Amino acid sequence: MLRFNLKNILLYLIVLFLVITIYVVYHLLKKDLFKDKIKTVKNLVLLVTGVSYLFITLTDMGWLRYNFRRNDAIILIISISLLIYSYGLIENKKEIYQKNINYYLILYLVLLISITMFLSRYGIYLRFDGFFNDLKFYFNNYEPFAHITKYYLITNLIMLMPFSLLLMLKDDRYRKIYVQAIIIFITTSSIEILQLLTNAGAFDIDDIILNFSGALLFSIVMIIFKIPKYLNKLFYQDFNLKNNIKYLIFTIALIIPILFVLSTIKRSISLIFINL
Repeated sequence: MLRFNLKNILLYLIVLFLVITIYVVYHLLKKDLFKDKIKTVKNLVLLVTGVSYLFITLTDMGWLRYNFRRNDAIILIISISLLIYSYGLIENKKEIYQKNINYYLILYLVLLISITMFLSRYGIYLRFDGFFNDLKFYFNNYEPFAHITKYYLITNLIMLMPFSLLLMLKDDRYRKIYVQAIIIFITTSSIEILQLLTNAGAFDIDDIILNFSGALLFSIVMIIFKIPKYLNKLFYQDFNLKNNIKYLIFTIALIIPILFVLSTIKRSISLIFINL
């Protein structure tokens, strides 16, 4: 992980400036910067938010603990999803709605990786030396049902449900129980193995059991009752909303990402002056 020092703060600000500059210049050369103002605003906000999120996620524990917690990340990702959703309402095109589902999946995976690997973690490093001895590290749990009722029961049960739902909304081929079972098992197992290999957390077989059983049961209910078919309507139509309502939703969705970026810039600049 990056150390939160003056050099990396300056690197973040420079990268942020370059991203904005390159984006604006590129579209000015294409002469389409102001042709679709809503799309321009959306993409620019997503770019600067992504750079800022990456910077904060990869910085050291002190910054994360006191300024950016897991709940903050969840709220931010939800607001970005709402921004993408509201843009889909404005465009009201099938291809845009389909692309948006892919964006939701990417955002959810980013959030999942952030929570399980980076946020509120002590740092990551690969375990090579003495790896097999580390397998007996006392925080790891290889005994099924040893801690299943003790820690984060509900959280672990629902953790992969959004992922399962988004896959089913994306394509009919994911609306098969065996497909869901394979994908969910691979996903939850990969998370636990990565936590073990990188020291980002402890391997816990109960987490796999809870993640897998919760998401699989959820997908079984959704598939049997064909709920994704009806939920698709929420993501593939504009509900005949008036344009001013759509733009209002879009504007509201901009607030949290913009405040997040401005807050990150402000704190970074203030730390530069503190270190001078």
